Amino acid sequence: MRLACACLASLAAVVLAPSAGATDVTLKKGDIVVVQGTNLLCLFDSEDKTGKLEVGCILTGSKGPLPKSWGTGLLVNGTVEVVQFNAKGSSTTTKFRKPLGRAAATRTYRLKVGDHFRAAGTRIVCGVRPAKSTLVGCVYTPKKTDKTTHEFVINKFFAGALSVVLSTGKVKTLYAKNQPAS
Repeated sequence: MRLACACLASLAAVVLAPSAGATDVTLKKGDIVVVQGTNLLCLFDSEDKTGKLEVGCILTGSKGPLPKSWGTGLLVNGTVEVVQFNAKGSSTTTKFRKPLGRAAATRTYRLKVGDHFRAAGTRIVCGVRPAKSTLVGCVYTPKKTDKTTHEFVINKFFAGALSVVLSTGKVKTLYAKNQPAS
Protein backbone atom coordinates (compact mmCIF):
# COMPACT_ATOMS: atom_id res chain seq x y z
CA MET A 1 0.00 0.00 0.00
CA ARG A 2 2.91 2.36 0.67
CA LEU A 3 3.97 2.08 -3.02
CA ALA A 4 0.46 2.95 -4.19
CA CYS A 5 0.15 6.04 -1.98
CA ALA A 6 3.57 7.40 -2.94
CA CYS A 7 2.88 6.88 -6.64
CA LEU A 8 -0.56 8.45 -6.43
CA ALA A 9 0.66 11.65 -4.85
CA SER A 10 3.51 12.15 -7.32
CA LEU A 11 1.40 11.42 -10.41
CA ALA A 12 -1.74 13.40 -9.73
CA ALA A 13 -0.65 16.67 -11.32
CA VAL A 14 0.84 15.13 -14.48
CA VAL A 15 -2.46 13.93 -15.94
CA LEU A 16 -3.12 17.35 -17.44
CA ALA A 17 0.47 18.10 -18.47
CA PRO A 18 0.84 18.14 -22.28
CA SER A 19 3.35 15.91 -23.98
CA ALA A 20 5.03 16.74 -27.31
CA GLY A 21 3.51 14.86 -30.24
CA ALA A 22 0.77 13.32 -28.11
CA THR A 23 -2.65 12.33 -29.42
CA ASP A 24 -5.62 14.12 -27.81
CA VAL A 25 -8.94 12.31 -28.35
CA THR A 26 -12.50 13.34 -27.48
CA LEU A 27 -14.56 10.24 -26.71
CA LYS A 28 -18.25 9.80 -27.51
CA LYS A 29 -20.50 7.62 -25.39
CA GLY A 30 -19.52 3.97 -25.90
CA ASP A 31 -15.97 4.70 -27.12
CA ILE A 32 -13.11 2.59 -25.76
CA VAL A 33 -9.44 3.38 -25.08
CA VAL A 34 -6.90 0.54 -25.22
CA VAL A 35 -3.54 1.58 -23.73
CA GLN A 36 -0.86 0.06 -25.95
CA GLY A 37 1.60 -2.30 -24.26
CA THR A 38 -0.64 -2.81 -21.20
CA ASN A 39 -3.79 -4.62 -20.18
CA LEU A 40 -5.51 -1.31 -19.30
CA LEU A 41 -8.82 -0.52 -20.98
CA CYS A 42 -10.95 2.60 -20.44
CA LEU A 43 -14.41 3.45 -21.69
CA PHE A 44 -16.91 6.30 -21.70
CA ASP A 45 -20.39 4.95 -21.02
CA SER A 46 -23.28 4.92 -18.53
CA GLU A 47 -22.46 3.75 -15.01
CA ASP A 48 -24.35 0.56 -14.05
CA LYS A 49 -25.82 1.67 -10.72
CA THR A 50 -26.94 5.24 -11.47
CA GLY A 51 -27.07 5.36 -15.26
CA LYS A 52 -24.91 8.53 -15.22
CA LEU A 53 -22.13 8.92 -17.76
CA GLU A 54 -18.64 8.05 -16.56
CA VAL A 55 -15.11 7.33 -17.69
CA GLY A 56 -14.05 3.99 -16.24
CA CYS A 57 -10.78 2.06 -16.47
CA ILE A 58 -10.08 -1.62 -15.74
CA LEU A 59 -7.38 -4.26 -16.03
CA THR A 60 -8.33 -6.88 -18.61
CA GLY A 61 -7.59 -10.58 -18.82
CA SER A 62 -8.21 -13.01 -21.67
CA LYS A 63 -11.95 -13.16 -20.89
CA GLY A 64 -12.73 -9.61 -19.79
CA PRO A 65 -11.99 -7.87 -16.49
CA LEU A 66 -9.10 -9.45 -14.57
CA PRO A 67 -10.57 -11.47 -11.66
CA LYS A 68 -10.20 -9.81 -8.22
CA SER A 69 -8.71 -6.67 -9.84
CA TRP A 70 -9.65 -3.10 -9.03
CA GLY A 71 -11.31 -0.68 -11.45
CA THR A 72 -11.79 3.07 -11.28
CA GLY A 73 -14.48 5.46 -12.45
CA LEU A 74 -15.18 9.17 -12.62
CA LEU A 75 -18.78 10.24 -13.17
CA VAL A 76 -19.63 13.40 -15.10
CA ASN A 77 -20.61 15.13 -11.84
CA GLY A 78 -17.11 14.57 -10.39
CA THR A 79 -17.97 11.54 -8.22
CA VAL A 80 -14.95 9.22 -8.05
CA GLU A 81 -15.22 5.49 -7.36
CA VAL A 82 -13.10 2.39 -6.95
CA VAL A 83 -14.68 -1.03 -7.55
CA GLN A 84 -13.45 -4.60 -7.21
CA PHE A 85 -14.27 -7.41 -9.63
CA ASN A 86 -15.24 -10.81 -8.21
CA ALA A 87 -13.19 -14.02 -8.59
CA LYS A 88 -14.77 -14.65 -12.00
CA GLY A 89 -14.23 -11.05 -13.17
CA SER A 90 -17.94 -10.83 -13.94
CA SER A 91 -19.35 -8.34 -11.44
CA THR A 92 -18.18 -5.59 -9.13
CA THR A 93 -18.63 -4.37 -5.61
CA THR A 94 -18.18 -0.64 -5.04
CA LYS A 95 -15.50 -0.29 -2.37
CA PHE A 96 -15.21 3.49 -2.42
CA ARG A 97 -17.39 6.30 -3.78
CA LYS A 98 -17.00 10.01 -3.10
CA PRO A 99 -19.24 12.64 -4.73
CA LEU A 100 -17.85 16.04 -5.71
CA GLY A 101 -20.83 17.84 -5.88
CA ARG A 102 -25.66 11.13 -25.77
CA ALA A 103 -25.78 7.95 -28.05
CA ALA A 104 -23.63 7.75 -31.22
CA ALA A 105 -21.52 5.25 -33.13
CA THR A 106 -18.64 4.08 -30.96
CA ARG A 107 -14.96 3.78 -31.75
CA THR A 108 -11.95 2.11 -30.17
CA TYR A 109 -8.81 4.22 -29.83
CA ARG A 110 -5.36 2.71 -29.35
CA LEU A 111 -3.41 5.23 -27.28
CA LYS A 112 0.14 5.29 -25.98
CA VAL A 113 2.08 7.02 -23.22
CA GLY A 114 1.71 10.78 -23.55
CA ASP A 115 -1.71 10.63 -25.22
CA HIS A 116 -4.85 12.21 -23.74
CA PHE A 117 -8.57 11.57 -23.97
CA ARG A 118 -11.64 13.36 -22.69
CA ALA A 119 -15.30 12.47 -22.43
CA ALA A 120 -17.36 14.62 -24.84
CA GLY A 121 -19.67 17.10 -23.16
CA THR A 122 -18.06 16.60 -19.74
CA ARG A 123 -15.31 18.12 -17.62
CA ILE A 124 -13.35 14.82 -17.44
CA VAL A 125 -9.81 14.81 -18.89
CA CYS A 126 -7.57 11.72 -18.91
CA GLY A 127 -3.95 11.02 -19.72
CA VAL A 128 -1.75 7.97 -20.32
CA ARG A 129 1.44 8.45 -18.29
CA PRO A 130 4.78 6.71 -17.90
CA ALA A 131 5.56 5.23 -14.50
CA LYS A 132 7.04 1.99 -13.18
CA SER A 133 4.03 0.59 -15.07
CA THR A 134 2.08 2.73 -17.54
CA LEU A 135 -0.93 4.28 -15.86
CA VAL A 136 -4.12 6.09 -16.77
CA GLY A 137 -5.30 9.05 -14.72
CA CYS A 138 -8.58 10.94 -15.13
CA VAL A 139 -9.47 14.21 -13.43
CA TYR A 140 -12.70 16.18 -13.17
CA THR A 141 -11.81 19.77 -14.13
CA PRO A 142 -13.96 22.26 -12.20
CA LYS A 143 -14.75 25.70 -13.64
CA LYS A 144 -12.64 27.37 -10.93
CA THR A 145 -9.14 25.91 -10.62
CA ASP A 146 -8.85 26.88 -6.95
CA LYS A 147 -11.53 24.33 -6.09
CA THR A 148 -10.87 20.81 -4.86
CA THR A 149 -11.61 18.12 -7.44
CA HIS A 150 -11.33 14.35 -7.84
CA GLU A 151 -9.04 12.15 -9.86
CA PHE A 152 -8.48 8.43 -10.30
CA VAL A 153 -5.32 6.62 -11.30
CA ILE A 154 -4.98 2.99 -12.31
CA ASN A 155 -2.26 0.63 -13.54
CA LYS A 156 -1.37 -3.03 -13.12
CA PHE A 157 -0.06 -2.39 -9.58
CA PHE A 158 -2.77 -0.21 -7.99
CA ALA A 159 -6.06 1.69 -8.36
CA GLY A 160 -6.93 4.76 -6.38
CA ALA A 161 -9.07 7.84 -5.88
CA LEU A 162 -7.57 11.24 -5.07
CA SER A 163 -8.63 14.68 -3.94
CA VAL A 164 -6.68 17.37 -5.81
CA VAL A 165 -6.43 21.17 -5.59
CA LEU A 166 -5.43 22.03 -9.17
CA SER A 167 -4.12 25.52 -8.37
CA THR A 168 -1.63 24.26 -5.77
CA GLY A 169 -1.09 20.64 -6.82
CA LYS A 170 -1.99 19.53 -3.28
CA VAL A 171 -3.04 15.87 -3.38
CA LYS A 172 -4.76 13.69 -0.80
CA THR A 173 -5.24 9.96 -1.29
CA LEU A 174 -8.90 9.14 -0.62
CA TYR A 175 -8.74 5.41 -1.34
CA ALA A 176 -6.07 3.11 -2.82
CA LYS A 177 -5.74 -0.63 -3.33
CA ASN A 178 -3.03 -2.81 -4.78
CA GLN A 179 -3.98 -4.94 -7.82
CA PRO A 180 -3.68 -8.72 -7.53
CA ALA A 181 -0.40 -10.19 -8.82
CA SER A 182 -0.68 -10.96 -12.52
